[in-house]
Amino acid sequence: MTDSSAKTPSPLLAKLIVGIHTFIFRASHGRLGKTMAGAPVLLLSVRGRKSGRLLRLPLIYIKTEAGWAVVASKGGAPAHPAWFLNLQAAGEAQIQIGSDKTRVKTRILMPDDADYQKIWDDAVKVFPGYLDYKKASRRQFPIVELLPQQ
Repeated sequence: MTDSSAKTPSPLLAKLIVGIHTFIFRASHGRLGKTMAGAPVLLLSVRGRKSGRLLRLPLIYIKTEAGWAVVASKGGAPAHPAWFLNLQAAGEAQIQIGSDKTRVKTRILMPDDADYQKIWDDAVKVFPGYLDYKKASRRQFPIVELLPQQ
């Protein structure tokens, strides 16, 4: 069950929370900050599409048959999150789960893709808040499957 009264934090507060979470995750080599709202978290490292800088942020993830997946929900905001646009441009990234780091390539899924619904259903089981975000948005949330590079 979800709490439809849940609100996403302001952009400034969200940036502060993400910064603190990232710092704790990195400083502890993935021992702390492995969860958010009870859901598993990975640390995504991707180059900014405009700045070229290496950007890091914690994201809730779902294990898939081929790798991992993240949902570009941005708390139900009308625009896609910057990290999604950066992944879309880069096509690759690095993720850290616990202390394990893995280079990944990206596979972007939209609701009409065959694997989307299963991953979406798994994501909602891991983090029911996605349902509230979906209710608050007219945007389709892309899912990015992160596949280990060989």
